[in-house]
This record gives sequence, structure tokens and C-alpha cells, in this order.
Amino acid sequence: MPERRRIRSLPDTLSTLRTPANPGFWRSPVRGARFTAVLGVVLLAGLTLLFVTGLLSYAAYNPDLNRVNDKTPDKGLLGFYLFSWPTGPHWLYRLTQGLHVTVGIVLVPVLLAKLWSVIPRLFALPPARSVGHALERISLVLLIGGALFQFLTGLLNIQLDYIFPGSFYPLHFYGAWVFLAGFVTHTALKAPQAIRVLRNGVPRGEADTLAAPDPLPATLSRRGALAMVGAGSLLLLITSAGRSFDGPLRRIALLTPRGGTDPGPGPNAFQINKTAAAVRITPADTGENWRLTVRGPPGSSVSPGPNCWPWNSTQRRSRSPVWRAGRPRTSSGAGCGSPIWRRSPDSRTGRRASSSSRSSAAAPSARPRCATTRSVTAARCSRWR
Repeated sequence: MPERRRIRSLPDTLSTLRTPANPGFWRSPVRGARFTAVLGVVLLAGLTLLFVTGLLSYAAYNPDLNRVNDKTPDKGLLGFYLFSWPTGPHWLYRLTQGLHVTVGIVLVPVLLAKLWSVIPRLFALPPARSVGHALERISLVLLIGGALFQFLTGLLNIQLDYIFPGSFYPLHFYGAWVFLAGFVTHTALKAPQAIRVLRNGVPRGEADTLAAPDPLPATLSRRGALAMVGAGSLLLLITSAGRSFDGPLRRIALLTPRGGTDPGPGPNAFQINKTAAAVRITPADTGENWRLTVRGPPGSSVSPGPNCWPWNSTQRRSRSPVWRAGRPRTSSGAGCGSPIWRRSPDSRTGRRASSSSRSSAAAPSARPRCATTRSVTAARCSRWR
């Protein structure tokens, strides 16, 4: 008899067990509609900025310039927005990419807090109560999966840790569009409700479905929780912004690859991430006999720029950013002018045309030389032909 009574009471025991699908399983007093709405608005602004700057970063590759530049040749209509990246101002790419990387890192605590605040809904039963609810659940798969994928691959790329299969560029590019589909759908469904909650709170007579029905005693207020999230983002900003921007923050950019060491001032003050042996650089590649040769397309001739010694002693100074190992730095130097390409009269077009490329600063060397100021590169003027 005792054993029989134990068997009869087993279903009752199972029914009292708390599972993630049971609202009573989640008992944090911090969760609530207003708490989630605040985080959602921050992510709405931040993720929009990330998407726009990410597209700008991809456009800076100039994929339409050459097949070598195009990392996603099968993009099709997804490349509708591409344009020729402007050559000035010289700090433009540094600004857009710096914002992309820095804001992405800063949003990590906000994203995690947002996912934590809505996790009870992910286990809610039934999975779909209506067509609109089913559409919302499908968008969550794209939204959450896309966000985690984008942030994870982005952070790994920042740390130069390529443990994921395939190239980062197509994975991050196509993943961004998948994420955008879920992001736009979720925003259209939830933004009006979030704005209403922020303005007026939860309407009377309606239950706060994110709040715990049986919360534990509060040890931290919702404002305190938001302050902790903000403090975490601020800490990440301080310890990572120096990877993209000069100044005192560079010395405390502890979360950058190889720590926050500053390579110092001067034209060669750039982060080193590979040894010369690893990239097969020999002494001949850096010796005094090294020359930079410029060759034009078939049927054309090349003449030196107007500022190249010994034809003209006047040199051109320029400032340009060098983005190395995820840490940009702006350098200035003097060098010879741009080479000018001239098409021969007997070429296929039958007309003369000229174009110029960017000027390049060069390091001092034996004559002929094209600069008296050191630069990060070791390029020398070639003997023009």
C-alpha cells in the first residue's frame, strides 16, 4: 500500500516541478517591460549604427574596382549601395570603422542584458498562439541567432582569432543581412509597444508579462541593474577605444591584441603582428638596393610625378591613416608626386588620356631618392622609364 500511494502521487510531484516553461521558474525582481524597453531603445540606435558603418566598411574595399577587392562575388543585389570610396578626408575610414568596432564592443553588455530580460518568453508555451505571434517567433530566430553570430565573429576577428570556418568577410557580410531581416521585423512589431511603455508604463489592467509572478526579495533595483550595464559598457569603452583612436586611451586599451602597449612616436610607430621570417621578408627586400618600379598598362608610358627628384626638388607632404592589426594611426611624410600615365597614340582608343594615383611618402636612401622624411614604408623612387 505505501508503494501504491507513492506511485499515485508521482504525477502530482511532476506537475509541481518548475521548468523554464513555467513562469514561476523565473523569479528575478529586476525583469520587467520598462527595463527591457530601455535596453531595446539603446540597441535600436546602436545596432542601426553598426549596420550602417559595417556597410560603409565593406564599400571601402571598392569591390567593383577589381575582382581581387571583391570578397563576396555572389552578393548580387546586396551590393546595390556600393560607391567609390572618397580619398578625402583621410580620416573618414578611421572614423567609420572605429565607430563600428568600438560601438560593437560597448554594446556587448547591453545585448546580454536584453537577452537575459526576455529569456522567459523564449520558453513560453504554446510556441505560437496566432499568426502574428508565429511571425514574431520566427523573427526572433533570425534576430537572436544573427546577433550572436555577428557579435561572436566580430569579437573573434578583433582579437585575430579565426577559429570559425571560412573567411570572415563573407560570413560577416551575409550574416549582417540575415540579422537585418529579423531586426527590421522585430522592430516593426515591438517598437510601438516599447515607446508606449517608456512613456506611460504598463497600462492599467494589463499584466507585465516579463515581470516574475512570484519574485524573490529584491537585492538590486531596476535602475541599479541599468547602472551596472552602463558601467560595464563604459569599462569596455575605456579599455578598447584606444585601438581605434589616438590619445591617452591608447595606453589603456587593454582589450586590444597584444595589450595596450604604445609603439611610441615617429613614422614607424605601428603595431607589429608578424615577424619578418613569418612573411618571408629577406634582407634584400629592405636593403639600400631595393627600388620601387611603376609599370603602366600595355601601350602606355609612365613619367615621374612633378615633385620627384631629380626633376624637381619640391616634395609633396601628405597625411594618411594606416590601419594595421586593427589599430589605425595617422602618419605624415614627404614624397614624390604621383606618376602620370599617358596612353600612346597608337593604342586601341586612339586618344591620349592621363590619370594619377595617390602619392606615396618614402624613406631616405641612396640617390635617386624621393623623400628626405622617413615614412612607415621603405619605398624608394624607381628609375623612371
